[in-house]
Amino acid sequence: MVTLKRDVTVNVMQGFDLAVVIPAFNVRETIDRALRSVLDQDPRPERVIVVDDGSTDGTADAVKERGDVVVIRQQNRGPGAARNAGAASCTNRWIFFLDADDELVPGSLRSLGRLLEDFPDAGAAVANRFLVDAGTGIEEVLWPALKAVEVLDRKDVAGLIRKNDLGMDAAVRQDVWERFPFREDLRASEDQAFWIDLLVAGVSVLKHPEVLLRYEAARPGSASTRTRFMRTHRYRLLRELSRRPELTKAERMLAMWMSLRSGVGALVAR
Repeated sequence: MVTLKRDVTVNVMQGFDLAVVIPAFNVRETIDRALRSVLDQDPRPERVIVVDDGSTDGTADAVKERGDVVVIRQQNRGPGAARNAGAASCTNRWIFFLDADDELVPGSLRSLGRLLEDFPDAGAAVANRFLVDAGTGIEEVLWPALKAVEVLDRKDVAGLIRKNDLGMDAAVRQDVWERFPFREDLRASEDQAFWIDLLVAGVSVLKHPEVLLRYEAARPGSASTRTRFMRTHRYRLLRELSRRPELTKAERMLAMWMSLRSGVGALVAR
């Protein structure tokens, strides 16, 4: 287990070596909003990459007109493959993965930079966020009780098996991503697999208490609204986890139990 020490000698961020990668699939209606939220940051990221994952609604064309954004086009291969393609084109120390239907609030990257300077040994950082109901517009904070930075490590694997509340709007160190690229065989729950892999390997992950972005929950057409699809991929991941030798017996049993629940849920959702 890694013991993370906070460096309290660094107080002011002058800008940090970060690229933003936005995987995009049929998000023409939201991609401009997401991009504006990134390009309006002070300081701006060193590089902004949109990976169009085989969209059929003109997503890439909506982005193409912007000279300050790099667009990568590929056949539809899923969010993990899109993030990997974007990250592979970066040489920055940090990569911030932002979903195309979400948006950063002003000052997000500056706040994130300060956090990462304070904890230079961290492998990744996930920000608190507003969950915005796509139907009603009502906002609620994801982690309302989180008042200080929380460091996740090996002891937190069981919690992530039960529920992935981290999502994938997060900063990841480039060398960490190189060791643990996103699984491309999973079209959903690839983010849960990613975080579990990091914690099992002893990579520390920060939970930032500040609300740095808005996450649009249950947007029509998004993968999260396809219940059977989501449960099927989650079932597959949990079954694999139940057989992983590097997990403890208790963690494997928990994964098996959660897979049974997810499998039943997938059947009911038919």
